[in-house]
Amino acid sequence: MSKSVGKTEVILENEFGRAVYTPLAGASLRSLAVQTDLDEIALLTGGAGPFDPRELPPGMGCFIMAPWPNRIRDGVFDHEGRKYFLPVNSPPHAIHGTVAKNPFHVDSSSAATARFSAGLGADWPFEGTLTLEVALDGASLVQTMEIVAADESFPAGFGWHPWFQRDLGSENATVQAQVEARWILDHNMTPTGQTVEPTGVLDLTSPFTPEVGSLDDCFRILSESETLLTWPELELSITSSPELSHLQVYTPAESICIEPQTCAVNAFQLAARGIAGTGIAIVEPGKPLRASTRWAWSSR
Repeated sequence: MSKSVGKTEVILENEFGRAVYTPLAGASLRSLAVQTDLDEIALLTGGAGPFDPRELPPGMGCFIMAPWPNRIRDGVFDHEGRKYFLPVNSPPHAIHGTVAKNPFHVDSSSAATARFSAGLGADWPFEGTLTLEVALDGASLVQTMEIVAADESFPAGFGWHPWFQRDLGSENATVQAQVEARWILDHNMTPTGQTVEPTGVLDLTSPFTPEVGSLDDCFRILSESETLLTWPELELSITSSPELSHLQVYTPAESICIEPQTCAVNAFQLAARGIAGTGIAIVEPGKPLRASTRWAWSSR
C-alpha cells in the first residue's frame, strides 16, 4: 500500500476495544476505549470527546518520545568525540525527543493493524527513520517501535508517554510495578548517576494509590515484568520486551503516566560518564533499536 501523509485518523477496532491514532500529530494514540462487561471506557485523559487530529494537547492521549525519552540536561551530548546540541525546549532540558508533533506517513492500515513512519526531525543531527507498528490483539494493544540509522551511528532511546485517567468514575487507580532500582535525581530532575533500591512511597512493588504530585521518577524494572494499573472497573497490564528496561512514573493532577522506555532519563550523558545500566543503545546502519509493549485489559 502506498504511503499517505494526509490521513488524519487511523482507527483500529475489534470487539474488545478501539484505538484512534493521529498520524499528523506524531502518530500519537489519541484515544483508547475498551469494552468492559457493562460499558465502554476511555482509558486515556481527553479521549472521550471530540478532538483535533492535527494536534495533541498537553496532558492527553499518548505520544512517542524519540530518539530519546524524557530529558537531556542542557540539550547537549557527546558521540564519537563530537559534541551535539539540541533545542532546550523545557529549560534546562531538551525534553521528549523530536517527533511528538511531526507528521507521520501511514504505510499501511487495516481494521486492527497499522504501520506509521517518519524521519527523526530537523532538530536531530543524524539521519534516521522511526517506524511504529500497532495492532489490536484481542483485549490488548501491541505497539512496536523501531529506529533505523541511515548512514552513520548515533545514540538512541525511545518510549511511550500515556496519560491514563486517574479514575474511571469511581475511585483512583492503584499502581504496581516490579522496580529494582530508582535513579536519584538532583534539583533539576536529572539523574545524578546513582541508583538506590526503591523504598517507602517509591517502592512500587506492592499496589498503592499515588498522591497527586508524589512521583516524577525513573526506575529500572525487572526484564519483561508486568506493570499493573488497576481501577475498580478494570485492570490494565503493561508488559514490554527486554529493551524497554526502564519505567518513568509521573503523577499529575488528572492522570497517571506510566511510561515504558528503553533507557534512563539523561541516558546519553550518563553513559558518556561511564555510568552502567542506563539502557542506552547505539544504532548503526543494519543495527536498529526495536522494542514492543503490550497493554492488556480485563474487567474486574
